[in-house]
Amino acid sequence: MLILALCFAAPFSAFANEVESPLYSSSVTAPLKGGNILFMKDSAEGRYNGKTYYSKGRQLYLYAKNKIDARKETFNLYVLYKDELTLYSATNNITQMVFLGATDDELSVNSTDGDYIRWAVKSLETLSVTKDTKKDGYYYYTLKVAFSYYDTPAQEKKVDSAVNSYINSFNTNGKTDVEIIREIHDYLCKKNVYDYDAAKNPYSYLYAFSSYGALLKGKCVCQGYAAAFYRICKELGYNVRFVGSDPDWGCHAWNIIQLDGKFYIVDCTWDDQIFDEDDLQITPYYYFLTDYDSSREYDSIGEHKLYSGLYDNNYFETNYKQYFAKKPYNRETNSRLSSCSVSLSENAFTYSGKAFSPSVTVKDGTETLNEGTDYTVSYSSNTSTGLARVDLTGTGEYEGTSSHRLFTIAPQNTDTLKVTAVTSTSVTLSWNKPEGGVTGYAVQTYQDGKWKTVARTSSTEYTVKGIKPSAKKTFRVRAYKTVYKRRIYNFYGNSVICCSKPKRVKIASVTPKKNALTVKWKKAKGSGYQLQYSTNKSFKNAKAVRVKYGRLSKTVKKLKRNKTYYVRIRAYKKYKTASGKTKTVYGKWSVKKSVIIK
Repeated sequence: MLILALCFAAPFSAFANEVESPLYSSSVTAPLKGGNILFMKDSAEGRYNGKTYYSKGRQLYLYAKNKIDARKETFNLYVLYKDELTLYSATNNITQMVFLGATDDELSVNSTDGDYIRWAVKSLETLSVTKDTKKDGYYYYTLKVAFSYYDTPAQEKKVDSAVNSYINSFNTNGKTDVEIIREIHDYLCKKNVYDYDAAKNPYSYLYAFSSYGALLKGKCVCQGYAAAFYRICKELGYNVRFVGSDPDWGCHAWNIIQLDGKFYIVDCTWDDQIFDEDDLQITPYYYFLTDYDSSREYDSIGEHKLYSGLYDNNYFETNYKQYFAKKPYNRETNSRLSSCSVSLSENAFTYSGKAFSPSVTVKDGTETLNEGTDYTVSYSSNTSTGLARVDLTGTGEYEGTSSHRLFTIAPQNTDTLKVTAVTSTSVTLSWNKPEGGVTGYAVQTYQDGKWKTVARTSSTEYTVKGIKPSAKKTFRVRAYKTVYKRRIYNFYGNSVICCSKPKRVKIASVTPKKNALTVKWKKAKGSGYQLQYSTNKSFKNAKAVRVKYGRLSKTVKKLKRNKTYYVRIRAYKKYKTASGKTKTVYGKWSVKKSVIIK
C-alpha cells in the first residue's frame, strides 16, 4: 500500500544563537495557512451505507477536530468530492485542508483546540483512498488518515490534571491583569529549563514540544513553553494565540496576548534563558508584554518574525495584527483597567436557577474606581453551571481599556445517594440528577484513611466492582461540570455506609447420626452463619439456627429417624450504617445437601 506523507512544518525548537535543521526538510504542498481559510463554510451532506459523508466545510472539520483533540492516530474521513481523487490529490485537497480547518482559530471554542491541537500534531498522512459510490454529482470517498503527535492521550490527561490543579489554586482576586499574566509567565520560567537535547534530537524527546514537557517534565523547547502559556491563559479567559517564525529560518514559537484591546508579545522561552543564565545585560522581562518590533531587537535570524506562510492573510490581519501594540506595555503611560486590581465579592456559587452578579471592586493603586464613572460592568453565562464571566469596560479616563474575571457556578450537591444493590463483589449506587446541568459525577470511597476517586461517570447509577466479600465500604458522590477540560465541583453530598455480601459458603460434608446430623463447611468471612434444615426440598417451613463466626461445623439434634432432610447454609455480616443503625447482609445460600437420618 502506498503511503504519502504530508510533512507540513518543522517543530519549533530554536534557541538564541543556535538553530537546528527542521524536522522535515521538504513539503509536498504549499505552506499551511491559518485563520479564515476560504473553505470555512457549511459542508454538503450525504448518506451511504449507514454513514454520513461531508464535503470540505465546517461539519467535516468539527468531526476531525474531535479526533485530533483525542489524539487519534488513525481514523476515517467520509468525504464528498466532485472529482476523482488519487492518494496524492487526496492529501493535497482533503487531508491537509481538513487538518487546517479542524485546527483553525475560527472553530476554536476552548483551551485545547485551535492553536493547541495544531501544534500538537507532528505529522499527518493519507494511508488509502476508497471510492464507495457516486450519486447526486458527488463521489463518496473513505479516506484512511494517520496523525502522529508530540504527546499521547495519557500524557494529555496528566496535563489536564496539572492545569486543573494550577487553575483551581490560582487566586485572581485583588490582582491586575498584568500581575496575573506575569504570574503565569514566572511559573513556567521557574518550573522549566530549556531542553537543548530535544532541540538537537527532536525524535527522541517529543514531549519537549508539548505542554506535557512544560507542565510535567520541567524541560521543554519553545513550542512547549508557548503551548503551556496558551493553555493556561486561555483557561483564565484571555485572548491569546500561539505564533511562530518560519520553521526553516528562525524556527521559534512564542505568544501574543490581548490587553486593553492591543496585542503584546510574551516569550517565556527567551525570558527563561535570561533567568537561567543570569544575563544582566537584558532584563528578565524583556520579552514580557513587549511590542512586535522591540521583540526582534536581539534576533539574529528572524526568530521573532511572524511566519508569512501562516500569518499573511486577511483573517490574521483583521483580527490580530492591526491591533499589535506599537510600544511595550507601560503602566505609567495612561490609565488602563489592565493595570487595576479587580476583586469579586464572591468567586464561587452553587446553581440556583437565578443569575449571579457578584459585586466588583476595582482599584488603581490605592484609589477605588467608581462604576459608571470609570467603568461599566456586564455579566455573561452567569446562570447555568460552569464558568461565568464579568467584563469591565473603561469609561471616562479609562476609555478604550478593559478587563475581565471569571467565576464558577457549581452543580448542586447530590444529597440523594443510596445503595440499590449489593453482591459479594460489588455495590450499586444511585442518586438523583441535580438541576442546572452537569457533565458527570465523581464517585469516591474511603480507603486507608483517605478518600479515593474510584470512578467518574455521566450516569446517575454506578456499580463499584472488585470489592472483597463482607467488606464494609463508605461512599460519596459529587457532581461536576466540565468547561474546556476543567472540572468545576461543588462539595460532596451525603455519604453512605454499606457492606458487600459474604461469599457463598461451600458445604464440606453432611453426616447422618442417630436422630441428628452434622454439617461441616468451608470458612467464609463474616459475622456468623445461618443454617437451615427441612424435610421439604423447597425449604418450606424450614428451621434455622445461627452459628458463631469461627465455628465450621454444627450438629442438629432431635430429628426424625428414616426421614430425608435437606440442609443449606449461608454467611452473614453485621455492620452499622451512617445513622448508627445495625444492619445485616446475607450471602447466597450454599448448594443444598440431603441426608437420611438414622
